[in-house]
Amino acid sequence: MDLNWYYIPGILVVSFLISLFAYPSYIKLLEKKKLLDVPDHRKIHKRSVPSMGGVVMILGMLITIIFFFPIEQLLEFRFFIGGLMIMFIVGLRDDLVPFRPALKLISQLVPIMIVIFFFDIKLESFYSLSEIVLPLWIQVSLTAFTMVIIINSFNLIDGVDGLAGSLSLTSLTAFATLFFLQGNTFFALLLLAMGGSILGFLAFNWAPAKIFMGDNGALFIGFILACSSILFIREATVAGIFEGVIGTALALMAVPLYDMFRIIFLRIFLRKRLMKADRNHIHHKLLDLGFSHAQVTMTLFSVQAFIIFLTLMLNHWPDWAIFSLLAVILFGLNGILFLVSNIKTKTQKSGV
Repeated sequence: MDLNWYYIPGILVVSFLISLFAYPSYIKLLEKKKLLDVPDHRKIHKRSVPSMGGVVMILGMLITIIFFFPIEQLLEFRFFIGGLMIMFIVGLRDDLVPFRPALKLISQLVPIMIVIFFFDIKLESFYSLSEIVLPLWIQVSLTAFTMVIIINSFNLIDGVDGLAGSLSLTSLTAFATLFFLQGNTFFALLLLAMGGSILGFLAFNWAPAKIFMGDNGALFIGFILACSSILFIREATVAGIFEGVIGTALALMAVPLYDMFRIIFLRIFLRKRLMKADRNHIHHKLLDLGFSHAQVTMTLFSVQAFIIFLTLMLNHWPDWAIFSLLAVILFGLNGILFLVSNIKTKTQKSGV
């Protein structure tokens, strides 16, 4: 049995319904077992909310692909699926008993190395930037670094109800579309199965959230998207559909990546520890301006959807042009936030 595009409705519906109907019972179970995210001085929510919402999302995806996908293809992708499950376990362990930052990073490298060496997920060159083939140790280092950045960008953006789920849904849908165009039906349908599960999750994660994604869900999604971006770069280079493949891959995850690099820059500039959590994320700044959780999510979702649409329409643009477009949009957004924040601060001071 071969996978075809007409599996799309079935895969989306099945994964969505599994997720939608499983969450109410799962939420009650978490509440009964007191597996809750408790508010503190840094967290935004004011009440204890069940966490570890990624468990049902992941089960919905796995049940769907087992039902629809031929066993031969599942076996062919066994190292990728194995890496996914190890990353899920890393996130689940962190939800139950938090890792120290260094140990968490080392734990993430285990599934990353599995897909690098056994599933051949590697950046072998700089592709549309430079076609020179890199030495193996640079390939492995560059790939691992890239995957760690992408994975943790989705983990860090998970700070407002519905935000991480909405942003990951746009990225998954965009990558799925591109994989269909490139003939990689397996990966396209796998991403859509995850997308259907996330839709079910969002019904309970939208403000006010009844459950949070947790690290198990955020790391799992980040891992899928990290692998997808590298696979897209390699396949798109061969297919020749896109001129700037690296810029396109980054643009499909623009908001989480921008937020992460922005936070790194701010912590270095302010001489703060890189791994110490704070309230400088872009969603925090929007909340400080008076946005509700839903408004923050819809604003950043719209920005990312707009960037993705532009990038897909401008598939003939080289990397430097895509990078320039991203800089104008994202730094422009940051500039507007800075100006509005200053105006609000001055208004409040003058009113005192």
